[in-house]
Amino acid sequence: AFDDTLNSLARPLYEEKPLVINHAVANDAILYAALTHTVFSGTLQHNLRKADEQTRGSIINAWKPLQNVPEALMEQFSKMCVGLKMHKDGRWQAKSGLVMQIFENETSRKVVLAFGGTTSGAVKGALPRRMLSLNTVTSFAQWGANLNSAFGIRSGKPVPDSYKEADDMTAAIREHYEGCDIAVTGHSK
Repeated sequence: AFDDTLNSLARPLYEEKPLVINHAVANDAILYAALTHTVFSGTLQHNLRKADEQTRGSIINAWKPLQNVPEALMEQFSKMCVGLKMHKDGRWQAKSGLVMQIFENETSRKVVLAFGGTTSGAVKGALPRRMLSLNTVTSFAQWGANLNSAFGIRSGKPVPDSYKEADDMTAAIREHYEGCDIAVTGHSK
C-alpha cells in the first residue's frame, strides 16, 4: 500500500495531451493579422510570407483590397469624415487620424475593415520610417484620441472623431454589403 501511495505521488499532476489545432480558427487569425499589418506596412502577399504555402495561397487568391469603391459608398464616406482621402493602395485616411483599408473576398462574400493604429498614416513601412515621416501628424491626432479614450470619455468629454468615423464607416459598409459577412480588425478604434 505504501508503494502504491508513493507511485501515485510520483505521477505528474497533469496529463499530457496532444495539442489540437483548429486550422480554420488559426487561418482566420493569420488572415486578420496580415490584413491589419497591411494597413501599416507592405502588401498582403508580403505580410503572409511566413505563413505556410497552403494558407498563403488560399488567402492571397481570395482576398483583395477594395480599390473600386462604389460611388454611393464614396459619397457616404466623404460626408462622414473630414479631409478623407484614399491612397493609391486603397487605404483611407481622415484628418481625425482614422486610417483604414477595406478587403473583400467575393467568393465567400466576406468584407473586412482593417483599422490602423497610432503610427499608421500616409507612409507605410517599418516603425522608424513611419515615425520620421508625415505620419507624425496623424500620430498626434491618434495619441490625442487614445488619451481621450483612456481618461476623457469617462469624465464627460466627447468620443474622439476617429472613433465615431470608424463606427459610421463600419455601419455604411454593413448597409452597402447587406447579406455579406462583415468583420473588423486592427488597432485603436
